[in-house]
Amino acid sequence: MILPRLTILRVTGSGNVPTRLFRSIARFYSVSQPNTDIGINSTHWKELSKIVNKNIIPKIYLLAKTTNNKFVNRVGVLINRNKTSSKVLSALLLDPYLPDQSWINMFQKRYNNVSLSNNNSNMITLVKYNETFQINKIGNVTVYEIPSPYLKTNNVEFVEYYKDYYNINVFRDNCYMYLNILSSKDTVNAPDIIYPHINVVEDGVSDLLSSTVYSVDFAAMLETILDFRSNKQKNTSKYKEVWVNSGMSIFVSKLSGILSSQHQRALYIRNLEKIVIDQLLRKDPDLIKFNTEFKLQDHVASSEISHWYSSSHKELQSKIMNLKPVSLWKIYSSSESNLQLQLLAKLDPKNWDMFNNLNYVKGKLGIQSDNNKLPHIVLDHSIIATKLHSFYNKSVFTNFFTLQLPLVLISVIGVLSNQFSMYSMGSLASVGIVLGVKKVFDSCNKFWHKTLDQDVVDPIRMFIENESIQLKKQARVKSSAVRENVAKKLQIIKQIELRSNNTAVN
Repeated sequence: MILPRLTILRVTGSGNVPTRLFRSIARFYSVSQPNTDIGINSTHWKELSKIVNKNIIPKIYLLAKTTNNKFVNRVGVLINRNKTSSKVLSALLLDPYLPDQSWINMFQKRYNNVSLSNNNSNMITLVKYNETFQINKIGNVTVYEIPSPYLKTNNVEFVEYYKDYYNINVFRDNCYMYLNILSSKDTVNAPDIIYPHINVVEDGVSDLLSSTVYSVDFAAMLETILDFRSNKQKNTSKYKEVWVNSGMSIFVSKLSGILSSQHQRALYIRNLEKIVIDQLLRKDPDLIKFNTEFKLQDHVASSEISHWYSSSHKELQSKIMNLKPVSLWKIYSSSESNLQLQLLAKLDPKNWDMFNNLNYVKGKLGIQSDNNKLPHIVLDHSIIATKLHSFYNKSVFTNFFTLQLPLVLISVIGVLSNQFSMYSMGSLASVGIVLGVKKVFDSCNKFWHKTLDQDVVDPIRMFIENESIQLKKQARVKSSAVRENVAKKLQIIKQIELRSNNTAVN
């Protein structure tokens, strides 16, 4: 846009050129160098850019290389394939008060040799400030370096191209925001721009007007600028009128406010960061997998493990803790080998469902079975059976030789000596035998429950607790690399969001 420089106020004090007009226009600009601090920490974005596919998230690499001390506003100008669109930047950047105006005609004619109907012409125009006018061409990018005060004052560069190629160029245009140039004939606001942008109707007539759509007659503004340039004294009133009526004053106020205000710049950078994070969460394959497949896997695994955990504890309490000891009759009547077999059968962990169910859960979750978790290793029932068997034998023989046999011998001697009746001595012998059997029963029963608690119940309870923890860990091992990548991305995103929120509060 042509805005008379502040220096012209010193030469426009005559009644023919009203200084109030230029003051009202010049207030949108500052001669001081703008503060470029945008409050961004590119370190997090650099870390994120190393683990994110650049073909999925367009602006992540832009944010990764953005620094506070070298920040330049870069604005994309998405134009239509018509002659009016090419006048947007011309009307915005031309300054009729520049000493050197030789570049103006060349800049206006940048699309003269281009067929607007050529759908294969993805031409990009980069406009940046330089004290001298220069044109350079690199591939399909033409760089115009022009001495426009607007570019210098607002620390801005413009990247202009046909909006047909937005979805391609958005990955490489390095723009922080966009001017989406619309026509009054447009029925659809295309393309769908998700990044910070301003919608501008280029021909000054629109039914789309709202707080987010500006209507500017760039053609009329440019024509008036050129007339004003050729005859400033004669065309001042017309210039002032068109400046207001074309919608240019409101549009320039909005755009310049964003570009020159440190707060506004920081705000649209924050918005850009939030948009990129949202894209990342919705489009990154690892994060999508995390939100769908991984969460489903975790839910299935958690459900299976929890079911095994609860059913195992239930079996421990209802079945194992209530195991009945070998009957007293079998202790006395069974042979040594038979008693050992009966104890082994009672304590064999293969009879318990928890171990069979554990293998089922591992198979369903794709976890390899561990030989160190086999039932006979978790619980060596042969050792426990032998321990019980030894105690039973000791208890039987101890009671026999210390209680039952002495009382029987006393009874026999009392009868043979004729000092006591057979009846009384028979009763004494019977008491000895019964007491012995009772002591054997009590001691064997007590030792059974003590051994069951210490050598069976407690180890199995610990096994259930530890195994449930290991199952949860093993269920995540299959996708550990991807999960670590996801965890790192989420951690960096959290740091960026936390910093953005703190910046917004400050």
